[in-house]
Amino acid sequence: MINQSYNFPIRRVRAVLTLILSFLFSLALLPTESSWARDREVTLLFVSHIQSQLMPITTKVNKTTVSFGGLSHAAGVVEAEKEKSPDAIFLQTGEAVEGPLWRNFGGKPEFTALNLAGVQVGMFAKHEFDYGFEHMKKGLSHATFPFVVSNISTSDPELDALVKKNLVLPAGNMKVGFFSLLSPWIFSTTQKVEEVQVQPNLVEVAREMVNDLRQQGADVIVMMSNLADAENMEVAKAVSGIHVIVGRGLYYRVVTEPEFVEGPDGWVTPIVVGDAFGKAVGKCSFKTKDGAMVRDSFSFKLIPVAAHSPIHLGVRDIAMKYEELLNLAMDKAIGYFETAVDARNSILRSREAPLGNFAADSVRWKLKTDIGLFNGGGLRGNTVYPAGEISQKTLARILPHNNNLDIVTLTGKQLRSVMEISASALKAERDNYDPTFRTPDGGFLQVSGLRVVYSLSGKPTLFDEVEKLKEWGNRVRSLSVLKNGEWQEVSDDEIYTVAVNSWTASGGDRYFVLAEAPKVHTAYRVTTAFTDYLMTFPGGHVHMKLDDRIIIED
Repeated sequence: MINQSYNFPIRRVRAVLTLILSFLFSLALLPTESSWARDREVTLLFVSHIQSQLMPITTKVNKTTVSFGGLSHAAGVVEAEKEKSPDAIFLQTGEAVEGPLWRNFGGKPEFTALNLAGVQVGMFAKHEFDYGFEHMKKGLSHATFPFVVSNISTSDPELDALVKKNLVLPAGNMKVGFFSLLSPWIFSTTQKVEEVQVQPNLVEVAREMVNDLRQQGADVIVMMSNLADAENMEVAKAVSGIHVIVGRGLYYRVVTEPEFVEGPDGWVTPIVVGDAFGKAVGKCSFKTKDGAMVRDSFSFKLIPVAAHSPIHLGVRDIAMKYEELLNLAMDKAIGYFETAVDARNSILRSREAPLGNFAADSVRWKLKTDIGLFNGGGLRGNTVYPAGEISQKTLARILPHNNNLDIVTLTGKQLRSVMEISASALKAERDNYDPTFRTPDGGFLQVSGLRVVYSLSGKPTLFDEVEKLKEWGNRVRSLSVLKNGEWQEVSDDEIYTVAVNSWTASGGDRYFVLAEAPKVHTAYRVTTAFTDYLMTFPGGHVHMKLDDRIIIED
């Protein structure tokens, strides 16, 4: 009887206890004053777009040889900064690889060097895709630090195991959460791979990552970015909870000041952009109060990397080892000329030339533009290269300047003007050609995606003594562009994208129309475009030929 009389109250007590425990458990899952809202200070160090530049860049300035950049010295700067701020987190924001070193050694030198440099978290971006999916995957496997890319999905289990959606790292007595975003447009600037899909809804993914990292107890949330500027702004304006956006955009530019963007409920997110090739180490520090970044506490600087900067000996040793190996690899054949290739100035600077066609095709193919243009003066050697194997050293003789590539946007009317400037370089019989008042012969443009007919009976475009336009010529008789597999006459109001090297795009050889037009600077170089295009031919065997892209009438 006694047991029965207490049976009902005991059940009630158990039920109450169960409710209390459930409530306490749910509270444990929520961000608390001891995590999200507590006041902290964080320091981040980062490098962006190293692009296989392990050793310093050497160049001449006013007849003096200077060197700067390179991961070997950038890593030394990071070591020195970490001595001042031991809890600082070191990250790399993608495009660690590019060009011959990446192509020949599959990422081992770059990612091994980044491991030794002490990178704690990283992402990948467009150049990692340059040589296809398997090449990229094998390259990433050399890294011992984690990769975080939040808006991709993959059908490959090995890549899935290599990449995290987000990550929380300790920094002293605080937790820093990381996520990253790739631009949905990434495969318009590099090789598309079927095994990777990029989720286009950046804002939705960012909100999801912020919420997830808060649940994991992150005190600070960092977004690593390889987005275009407008995409960074879109995310910062729409998503609260991101303390800083760090990285570079899709294309090359240097920004020395942070940009503060106000988002929902007054939340402010600074955007900071690093330099490329290890030319500077980015450093940002800030405090948080009640979970938000204190704007007045935010500091950012690009620490220059120069010849006198400290050197990371381990990274330097790797850089020197692979520099020697790369020199040996440069002697190896990368392709095969099936016929002799005429690189004489008299050919490249006066008419359609097979080598000029190939060069213009390569930049158009690499940047996926409507049109490719290549100045005849940018192709060197002034010789006939014999049929047979071509090495990277031979390629360096053909393309010694190795300019970066730009994408220029032109109207059809502007495009006609560009071709009139090119026609000014042509010498007609009984033509009083004077390069003082005409386009230099090295400015004659080889073309891809275009068909142009010139008449030398027309007047050439003329310039005055200070290289300003004096009078437009009328040598362009017809101009057609290849659109959707068909040749169409260029329309004055139509918009065309043009791949061209940075020398010509900036107004070299008097192409002021290109200098004044909207453009995007890319990190690709002409040798990369030429080599990668060469490798699209079976066995690298290429037969360069004429196809009446440029017709010159008397």
